[in-house]
Amino acid sequence: MRTHHLFRIGGRVTIPAALLCAGILGISTAASAAVAGAPVQAPDHPFPGTSAACDALIAQQTSLGSHNYPDAEVEPYMVANPVDPMHLVAAFQQDRWNDGGANGTTTVVSDNGGKSWTLASGQPALTVCQGATSGSSSFFNRASDPWVSYSPDGKTVYQANLAFNANGPGFGGVSSVQVSTSGNGGVTWNAPVAVQVDQSFTVLNDKEAVTADPLHPSTAYLVWDRLVSPSVNANPTAFNVTPAFRGPAVFANGSVRPLVAIGCAITKKESKVLPDDARPS
Repeated sequence: MRTHHLFRIGGRVTIPAALLCAGILGISTAASAAVAGAPVQAPDHPFPGTSAACDALIAQQTSLGSHNYPDAEVEPYMVANPVDPMHLVAAFQQDRWNDGGANGTTTVVSDNGGKSWTLASGQPALTVCQGATSGSSSFFNRASDPWVSYSPDGKTVYQANLAFNANGPGFGGVSSVQVSTSGNGGVTWNAPVAVQVDQSFTVLNDKEAVTADPLHPSTAYLVWDRLVSPSVNANPTAFNVTPAFRGPAVFANGSVRPLVAIGCAITKKESKVLPDDARPS
């Protein structure tokens, strides 16, 4: 089964439960109507041919039976600057694989409300094809699930992504959640920071989302699913026949101190994985 994880990025802050439920977790409290204009194609950046390391990785993944679709873009996510709504930042998967993830992601920027788009001049290096180097926190085969969010003062853009390997049994290899930030409207990005890394083939981090605090510019929140199939000590192929996945429910702030949540009530717990029946005290 899916369990959800939350990190707080930034300083300590107290948030009313109603605001946490409606604002931070993205549940709309009001309906609004909008009329869509004509579609505008955003530029992309296919990775084959961009580096020898990328081409070698694509060849290696293909030899294992995977099929890549160069110039295929999926899962776009867009955010508007709350101070300047005409400034937009979007990210999407670049060169999708048939069995999960893409060679990397592409970030684009618009200064005129989406009438035209340009590639970010400095993309976050999430994978080998995006320029991640050996020893960096994002030296992975593939990336997926881009998500972007703007701070309320319009000064910081947060981008969260999954980065992982797909070269083994079970879920395929090392799995991570990465966060990058931009201080110039998404034009360039800081090096990704690994918030969570799991080495086990039976663990998969998935479906992450990052949301900037609507009241505190230096704070953002990250939440994701962590699938364990069916436990970290299981045979790597057991996930093929298990009827469900399970894993711990852990929430944490930027200093990696786990929190546990029931509904929208959150409380700090000691720094360890909590049992499934843990409850706030």
